[in-house]
This record gives sequence, structure tokens and C-alpha cells, in this order.
Amino acid sequence: MTIIANTTLLIAALFDLWAMSRRDALAMRQAEYSNSRFYSWLGESSELTTPARLLPLAILIASFTTMARMSWIVVMILAAALVVQGIYLLSNKAGEKTASSKRTTRLRFASFVLALSTTAIVSGLGHHFGTSEVNELASIFSVMVLAVSPLLTMFTNWVISPIEKRNNTENDGK
Repeated sequence: MTIIANTTLLIAALFDLWAMSRRDALAMRQAEYSNSRFYSWLGESSELTTPARLLPLAILIASFTTMARMSWIVVMILAAALVVQGIYLLSNKAGEKTASSKRTTRLRFASFVLALSTTAIVSGLGHHFGTSEVNELASIFSVMVLAVSPLLTMFTNWVISPIEKRNNTENDGK
């Protein structure tokens, strides 16, 4: 049963990450896709202390407790909290029209693929080195990625910025 619970937590964390990425992409767009402006905005605003940002951190801490490791019910409660937050974030339509540019879509997609691939790599390494609970490792790591989603967005923006510059250069030349 713990395998099912940890897999559910993994899926819930990735769902919440997809919902949170919309919020991060909108903020990055408002910062004109500048990591330094985005970082300054994070420091100046109260964004890092909002309930949406603190919930993944609390769930990450809770997932390391003995109760979460021993009881599948605790893990399911943690997953349910992430699902509820993800639904709330997706139902909040504020700024949806602003965040629907092609670049923000690419940024969201690239950060989600990066989160999926790093989670898969960590799970694969855990399996390779003999960790018995690969699902637990993957779920905890995915919640960790969710907790640092602004950093993931900044890193993804940095990675795809040469592609975006090339796209802008090609579009200007036409």
C-alpha cells in the first residue's frame, strides 16, 4: 500500500508543480524574462511566504517524518493537500490571458520536462544503488522540486534563453 501512496504523492506533486509553473511563468513574464529581475521580485515581494509556497515546504518536511514513512494514510493526506492546492491554483483565473504567450508556454513545458527528467534520474540512481523504496525517493524528490519551483523556473529560463534569442533574431529578420 505504501507504493501506491508514494506514487500518488509523486503524481500529486507533479500536478501541483504544473499548476505552480503557471504562477512562476507569469511572474517571469512580468520580469521581462530576466532572472535578476525575477530574483529581485521574489526578494521584495511576499511571494516566498505565501501559503502556496509554504505548503510544499511543510509537506516536504512532513514526508521525512517517521509517521509518513510508516503510514500510507499520512502520505495520502499529504498528496490530497497538494491536489487541493493544485486545483485551487488552476481554478484561479487571474492573469491567465497575460500568461498565455508562446514563450511562457515553452518555459512552463521546459521546466516541467526538467522536473520530470531529474525526478526520473534520481529514482534511477536510487534503484541502481539499491534503495528499496524508489517510489518514496521519487515522491520526496518531486515535492522538493515543487518547493524550489522559483529556482527551477530561473534555471529553465537560463537554459532556454539562447533558443529564445535565436527565435527572436529569426523573427526579426523575416
